[in-house]
Amino acid sequence: MQAYTLLLLALRFTPVGALDKCQSQKFSDFAAALGPILSPGASISFPGSHKFADATSRYSTYGAPGFAVTVDVASEGDVDNTVRKIFFSTKVNVANAHQLPFLATSGHHGATISLGRLRCGININLRALNSVHVLEDGRTAVIGGGTLTLEVTEALWALGKWTVTGICECTSLLGPGLGGGHGWNQGRYGLGLDQIVEANLVLGDGSGVVVSADSHADLFWGLRGAGHNFGIVTSVKYKVYDVPDGNTWVVAKYTYTQDKLEALFGLFDSFIADGAQPVQLRHWATFMRVPEIDPVHAAIASWIIYEGTPEQAAPYTSKMEALEPATTNFNTTTYPGIAVLMGMDRSASACLENGDHVLRFPIDLRGYNLTAHRAAYTIFDEVSGRYPALSGATMLNEGYSVRAVQAVPAESTAYPDRFNNLLLSASFRITPDGDGDDTKGMGIDQIAIEAGLKIRRTLFEGGGLPDLYTYVNYGLGLETLENYYGHEDWRLARLRSLKAKYDPDRKFSFYAPIN
Repeated sequence: MQAYTLLLLALRFTPVGALDKCQSQKFSDFAAALGPILSPGASISFPGSHKFADATSRYSTYGAPGFAVTVDVASEGDVDNTVRKIFFSTKVNVANAHQLPFLATSGHHGATISLGRLRCGININLRALNSVHVLEDGRTAVIGGGTLTLEVTEALWALGKWTVTGICECTSLLGPGLGGGHGWNQGRYGLGLDQIVEANLVLGDGSGVVVSADSHADLFWGLRGAGHNFGIVTSVKYKVYDVPDGNTWVVAKYTYTQDKLEALFGLFDSFIADGAQPVQLRHWATFMRVPEIDPVHAAIASWIIYEGTPEQAAPYTSKMEALEPATTNFNTTTYPGIAVLMGMDRSASACLENGDHVLRFPIDLRGYNLTAHRAAYTIFDEVSGRYPALSGATMLNEGYSVRAVQAVPAESTAYPDRFNNLLLSASFRITPDGDGDDTKGMGIDQIAIEAGLKIRRTLFEGGGLPDLYTYVNYGLGLETLENYYGHEDWRLARLRSLKAKYDPDRKFSFYAPIN
């Protein structure tokens, strides 16, 4: 009754005409049928309400999905009911009968433009499914489908546990995890998707299945790497680990002027050692404009993130210091403190949901080609310096240990790229109506796209690999199916077969869809 009362209030105070373009009667009928059987903590909201605005705000609004109604679920059963268990007397699925597409959301960080194909849809907001429960074995935890990285880290840390999550506190665990799940602990334990032992999944017809190595094993393979294509994951059983005694971390930041590029990335290449980078070591760098460092050219901010003491990190930090950085910031911390020092905490720009367009151009590489990297920097420097709207651009170079990632057989999951060692991505954050640049009739988004594609092409041509691999969680949506899911014919054939079997009506075709 509580949910139904909220439903009636939402319908009563929805602005007249707010749903006209989306055939509001269909959504009103849908909501009226769904409301009475939602669990007590669930609710339905429409455009014009604060609840709807909170549930549909996004990290990037470029190519964003269009929602006409949000269902804030409070239980896994609410997801079933929203997708399937609403029937008219004809026993026809309400959502399908009204031809209403739907999409599940949690962290709001998905930024591929294929999401924009969803118009006038139902937003199934999973955020209330945010529980973390460590099981008696101490080796696994049941984690809700709407749980954010920060919530996982805090809940486990309080019990002396940790696991593999993404690096940004405000992303969900499973959004990144279903497509890969790179993070600080991957060198020790593997990717996020490698931690999934079992998943509760709601399929496009509303039926629930348990997916694991022993149940729907074929789908378990596809879920780990292309999971956005097959259903809504409402919870997972996930591997967790004991935090080592006395665990401490070094986070050292060094900012360099651009003339140090070859020396810095040559040093990073020696750290990578063609996949042998120690599990304790992570290195990062980003191109960014820092006028107080260099008023003319983009600077290079870089980090050593080392699991250990300052003395243990010294073989790496001393080499960074020998390059004579313009600034140095050296800190020791615990694992939960890394996000703040890296600018990836809930209050950082990486977690803003302010209507900006975020356009990213990922590429995976084995190592750094210094000639190509200089050329990519030059493109970045020119475009970010010429257009004020692009002055906040970055180019991220992520170098995690890959030992445990590459120890997993490549054919054992749908994730296609365990052989590359680096994640690189030019990223442009743009306020749509605030650029004021002389673009000579060309939109600033398009200028950013052309620059991003040129940077990626330059890096690919210098990378020495026959095929381009792009991390699906960073993709803009201009990539190919092969870029996301692999270039082997057998991989794509297997994924298409799974799609036909488990999602024949293509209900899950908005995030990097398999076609």
